[in-house]
Order: sequence, then C-alpha cells, then structure tokens
Amino acid sequence: MIANRSWTIRNLSQMESRLLCGIRNGLMRMIPASVQAKQMNALYATNFLE
Repeated sequence: MIANRSWTIRNLSQMESRLLCGIRNGLMRMIPASVQAKQMNALYATNFLE
C-alpha cells in the first residue's frame, strides 16, 4: 500500500506539463484537511517493523 502510494505521488510530483501541473495543484488545494489528516494517520499507524 505505501509503496503504491509513493509511486503515485512520485509520478504526480514529477509532471513537466504546465497545464497538468496547474490541474494537479488545483486539485490538491481542493482536498479537505480531514482527508489529508486521515491519510497521514494511516501512515503513522503502520508498523514498519513487522
């Protein structure tokens, strides 16, 4: 799960098209803080030592 999310974030962050970057940035601004917090909590709750 974390590896897939990391791959997706890497691909989104390395876009070179100005149009796609603008769309991506606009969509990221529209994500509610509660959704961002839920995603971060899931990451922090992961036990990487298992």
